[in-house]
Amino acid sequence: MKKLRCSCLLVGLLFVGCAKGTVERPIIRLLALEYSTQTRLYWQEVVKAFNTTSSDVVVELTAVPWDQGEQHLWDAIAQKEPFDLACVASPWLNRLIAEDQAESLDIYAKSEFKERFLPQLLETTSYRGHLYGVPFAASARLLYIRSDLVASGSEDAEVPPLETWEDLQAVAQSMRDQVQADLTAVGDTTTDPLEVLFPVGLAFGGEDAPLLFSCFLYAAGGRFFDGDGRCVLDSPEAKRALKFLVSLREKGLCNPDADELQGNVLEKLFQNERVGLAVGGSWLAHTLRAESPALEFGLAPLLSLSDKAGVSALLTADALVMLNTCSNKHGAWQFVEYVYQFEQRRSFVARELTLPVLVEVSADIEKLADQPEAARHSLYLTLMEQQNLHDLAQVVKLVREGRALPLHPQREAVFTRLIPYLRQALRKELTPEEALNQATSEISALLSGS
Repeated sequence: MKKLRCSCLLVGLLFVGCAKGTVERPIIRLLALEYSTQTRLYWQEVVKAFNTTSSDVVVELTAVPWDQGEQHLWDAIAQKEPFDLACVASPWLNRLIAEDQAESLDIYAKSEFKERFLPQLLETTSYRGHLYGVPFAASARLLYIRSDLVASGSEDAEVPPLETWEDLQAVAQSMRDQVQADLTAVGDTTTDPLEVLFPVGLAFGGEDAPLLFSCFLYAAGGRFFDGDGRCVLDSPEAKRALKFLVSLREKGLCNPDADELQGNVLEKLFQNERVGLAVGGSWLAHTLRAESPALEFGLAPLLSLSDKAGVSALLTADALVMLNTCSNKHGAWQFVEYVYQFEQRRSFVARELTLPVLVEVSADIEKLADQPEAARHSLYLTLMEQQNLHDLAQVVKLVREGRALPLHPQREAVFTRLIPYLRQALRKELTPEEALNQATSEISALLSGS
C-alpha cells in the first residue's frame, strides 16, 4: 500500500514538471478539516488557484471530516509520512507542541502579517511567546438569551443590557417568578417552576465543562495558569466564579442536573424553549435560525463581576500549523500567506459562518451589516441569509473584549482532573473552596511531574 502511494506521488511530480515546462515542484502535503459540505469545495478552489500561480511548490490536498482529522494527523506521523501543513483543533495543537512536532512560525510570521489578525485570536495559537499556528476557524462562547422572556413585550423589543452576574441572577429570578405566577393563575400549586423552564442552563456533564467554567473564571478576573505556567485555580477569583455557579443551583435558578447535563442536550433544550439563558458557541445562532426560525433570542457578552472589567467572550480557534518535519518550510509558508489573503478569508467566512480572524474581514462584515442595500450585492449574501450576516456582525462586535483560551501542552490533562471537582462542588459534596484547593493541588503535582 505504501509503495503504491509513493508511485502515485511520483506521477504527480512528473505531471507538474511537464505542465509547467520547468523543473519538478516539491509537493506540500496539506491536511484540511471539513466543517460542512462547503469546506471541501473551498479548499479545492484555493489549492487549484495557488498551484496555478506558484512556480515554487505544488500543494497536495487531503480533506477529511472534522471528527476524523485527529486520527489522520497522528496516523500520518506514526507512519513517518507526516503532513507538511495541517488544520488542527486546539487540543491537537497542544499535543503537537508537547511532542515537539509543531514548527514555531516566529521567523515566517512577520509583524505586518500578525497585525492583520484580531490580537486575541493569536493568543489561541501562541505558547510562551512563540507562535505555533495561524488561527483559521474561530468561534466564541457568548450568552444566549430568550428575548421573548426578558423584553418589554413590544414586537421589536431587544434584550435589555445585562452587565453583571447580579443582573443575570435578577433576570433568572424574574423568569422563575413569572412561571410561578402563571402556574398560580391557573390554580396549579404543585408544579415546580423548574419543570416548566430552567431560567439558566448549565451543562457540566461533558468534556467541555472546563470551557463553561472558563467563561465565569475569566469574567471574575481569574485564569488557569500564571506567567510561569503554574496552576492558579485556587485563587479568590476562581473560587468566586464557582461559588456563583453553585448559588444558581442552590436558589433553584438552573437545571438540577447541571453536573450531568451534556452541552449538546442543553442546546436542544434552549432550542425547544425550556431554557431562558445559556452560554453557547457562536455557531449555535445559525443552527437556531435554520431549525427554529420562530425562536426569539438575542446574543449578549459574557457578564462581569460588578467590581471588575468584563470579558465579553471566550475565544477558541482551530489553527493552520506547519509540522517541523516539513522539508520545504518556505514553500509551505508561501501557501499559508496565500490562504490568508482577504478574498480567500472572506470566502471561507461566508461559506462557513465562522468568526473572522482578520481585522479587515471583521470590518467588512460590520460595514455590510449596517448597509443592507450594499450587502444584498455582496459575496456574503450570495452564500448566507441576511439574518446570518446580522448575527455574525453582532458576534464580531461582542468579541472585541474577548479572551482566548490559552495553549498549554498539558491543558487537556488539566481539564480532565478539574472536571470531577467542578461536579462535586455543584453536588455540594465539596465546597467551592475545597474543590478548587484540591484540584489545584492535584494539577500542580501533574505539572511538576510528581
